[in-house]
Amino acid sequence: MHKSWWLFLFVMAMLSLHSVTLAQTEPLEVVASFSILADVVAQVAGEHATVTAVMPIGVDPHSFEPTPRALTALSSADVVFTNGIHFEENLVPILSNTTTAPLVEVSRCVFVREFGLDDHHEDEAEAPEHEHEAETHDHETAHDESCETLHAELATLATWFTPAEDAMMAYGCEGEEADHQDSDGGHAHAGCDPHVWQNPYNVMVWTITVRDTLTELDPAHADAYASNAQAYLNELNALVTDFILPTLAPLPVEHRLLVTNHETMGYFAETFEFRMIATVLEGNTTGADSSLQDLAGLVDQLTQAGVVALFAETSAGEGVIQQLAQEINVPVATLYTDSLSESEGVAPTYLAFMRYNIRTIVEALNHTTP
Repeated sequence: MHKSWWLFLFVMAMLSLHSVTLAQTEPLEVVASFSILADVVAQVAGEHATVTAVMPIGVDPHSFEPTPRALTALSSADVVFTNGIHFEENLVPILSNTTTAPLVEVSRCVFVREFGLDDHHEDEAEAPEHEHEAETHDHETAHDESCETLHAELATLATWFTPAEDAMMAYGCEGEEADHQDSDGGHAHAGCDPHVWQNPYNVMVWTITVRDTLTELDPAHADAYASNAQAYLNELNALVTDFILPTLAPLPVEHRLLVTNHETMGYFAETFEFRMIATVLEGNTTGADSSLQDLAGLVDQLTQAGVVALFAETSAGEGVIQQLAQEINVPVATLYTDSLSESEGVAPTYLAFMRYNIRTIVEALNHTTP
């Protein structure tokens, strides 16, 4: 009887220890602000986290409303990843009221561009020399040593990318987003461009940031996060070297002209030698309207530039851009910009998203009007 009692205690102790181990190895509850970021986080986390996106697939980030499921996920999250650079303006108040989890901006170490960068450079060329020097100094003082370490890690892998220091802002985006009323009374944005994922190098920056964050939260699975991140970095690098660059190579630089709903393709254009001719909607928001006078001006501008295709976006309306296309007799192709597709669609992952957009752009720009 005595031996049986001790055997019972031993078994119970082992069961108790097993239950503690299970509790410690439960997957992290991770939330990402939108679908593209959620996919990247999931690639790094693997089986060690459940990842939920706050913004639903296909939503316009300027006007989305969080679902009850997203709010529930936020309330129990271990960490929340956001793009930053003011992309989640509508989400910030919700985060502050819904979660106490750490908030991590994955674009903190990205070289951030400015909206309307081409116009900015034209103005900059005419600016007094001392003004340019002051701006450069501001950029230098914002550098972060941890970001330098991150970019040094990527330097030997992503040899195809060299940041254009004269065309980029400092890491991240300091201060509040500038805004103003456009000529038609709509709300337009200026300042930092948040659409960093259009350059795969920036998603590589995200990948390292996610890896390091998950490792800090869950050091027991550090090796898995490191392995997953390295595999994904290799895939992102191959996306550029084995697909994007060879696919774009036959397309002459002078034919690389982009006209989109709003300014979402700036990082892509700068990296792969495209020129952003115009945005159909005034400013950089999907909520503004183009007047008939603006439309007439665009018709002349695009005709003179020799534009052969326009590009709509899955998360924005196509009415104005379709009207403009009819006026200049060119086709409209649709790109994914702020969201992935549903799982059964053509762009359910970031890698598929980029491949689809590249193919669509090349096919559309190879079109010639009759």
